[in-house]
Amino acid sequence: MPGSREARLEPEWDSCVIRRFLEVIHETPDSIALVAEGWALTYQELGSWVGGLADEFRRVAPTGTHIAILAEHGIEPVVGMLACLAAGMVYIPLDPRMPDGRLSRIVEQSGLTIIAHSTELAERAVGISPKTDRVALTLRSGNLIPPPESLDRNRPAYVLYTSGTTGTPKGVVQSAQAIVRHARNYRDSVGLAIGEVIPLLASFAFDAAVMDLYGGLLSGATVHIVDPMQPADSLREVLGAWRPTVLHGTPTLLRHLLEDLTGPVEELGSVRVVVFGGERVQAADVGRVQCTMPGAFVLNGFGPSECTVGVQHVISIAEPINTTDIPIGFTVSGVEVELIDSNGQPAPIVGELVLISDAVALGYQNEEELSALRFGLRNGRRSYHTGDRVWMQPDGSLVFLGRIDRQFKIRGQRIDPEEIESVLREYTDVDQAHVRLDVDGQLTATLKSSSAKSLDLDEILRFVRRTLPPVAVPSRLNVVEELQIGYTGKASFKV
Repeated sequence: MPGSREARLEPEWDSCVIRRFLEVIHETPDSIALVAEGWALTYQELGSWVGGLADEFRRVAPTGTHIAILAEHGIEPVVGMLACLAAGMVYIPLDPRMPDGRLSRIVEQSGLTIIAHSTELAERAVGISPKTDRVALTLRSGNLIPPPESLDRNRPAYVLYTSGTTGTPKGVVQSAQAIVRHARNYRDSVGLAIGEVIPLLASFAFDAAVMDLYGGLLSGATVHIVDPMQPADSLREVLGAWRPTVLHGTPTLLRHLLEDLTGPVEELGSVRVVVFGGERVQAADVGRVQCTMPGAFVLNGFGPSECTVGVQHVISIAEPINTTDIPIGFTVSGVEVELIDSNGQPAPIVGELVLISDAVALGYQNEEELSALRFGLRNGRRSYHTGDRVWMQPDGSLVFLGRIDRQFKIRGQRIDPEEIESVLREYTDVDQAHVRLDVDGQLTATLKSSSAKSLDLDEILRFVRRTLPPVAVPSRLNVVEELQIGYTGKASFKV
């Protein structure tokens, strides 16, 4: 892979995020670190702002405090997250595009004690959790110092919330040293270096942002923060303004970006690698990249929030594609895999994928039973049962076959239908609910009610929108007389 050989000849990075960040500042202080609408910060300037906010965090809370970061997609949340790490605290990003009901559940479940918010979102922070302490994300200069050496490098660094089966999101707790491990693997995989430009398109509340943010900043690259929620032509224009060299997104996002294009795209002519993640990649997605960015190779990365990236598959420039579904490939450095059957015994060819690595997450926030079920130790290293069913090809590469449970992904976001069903059942007149993903990619919810009056479907949708993220709100609602469990164990319906 381009750049990987030279990268691996370099000394190991410090396992502390901030110490590694300080090394980059010392090496290239005047290089552009962060770009967002109206802003372009050098590494020296970013380090100063992080140091100033870290001083404020230390003033208001002790080491180890969990702090929520509530700000629009831009420079402020980056300064906030890095300041938390510098102060030895744990950050929990809150995506302001999510409904207040969901954010309130995250605050309650996590047990956090402080919300750090942008000025524009001060009132919303109060509404989300009136009793939680608040601090403004004020950008001020200061001296950036790393957390004490005495702090465990394996301590929690952040918590990212994903869909949960109980109606409450579950928080994935990741360690500080795992951030560095994943960032170094990303750098080695795509050949990152000073002068590279990486658009950051994913919300900071999703693990895709971990790769681009820390992979970029800990390599001396320029991270360009871009809002992907805009028309394709506008998005291409914004991206092209800073000549990106690495482009990372879900297949859905890349399809949007490249829709109806039949030849090379001038704005993306500088891209040398396209990284897919979050969803199953098909041959047509690779073909679209080869047509519009003919100078780029493709990397298909696979990894849940619980391990960020565990395996990856590389497709060289203009490589012929002879299969519909693109393999997810081989393990990255520091990760091992095992395949097991339904009884937990080794499965040599097809089985559930188990990831084994020191970079596996520490567990789920305040969810001991669930953590014990999904996480464990194998050969003295942390392991995670992914719930993903894979096939190991003769050459050792892996192909994703589907889930062993009901979870699925929409636009790169993990969706657990049981969470949607739980929220629907909270509505007064809904007794039972079943949610499925149809072949057209839309969510359909089937509802049963014993109420004498007919259900107000519009009101139900307004109700769930107050709690569920937009991607998890059903597109269609059906009402049935009976919702039964058939002999297969799946829901069956009688209209």
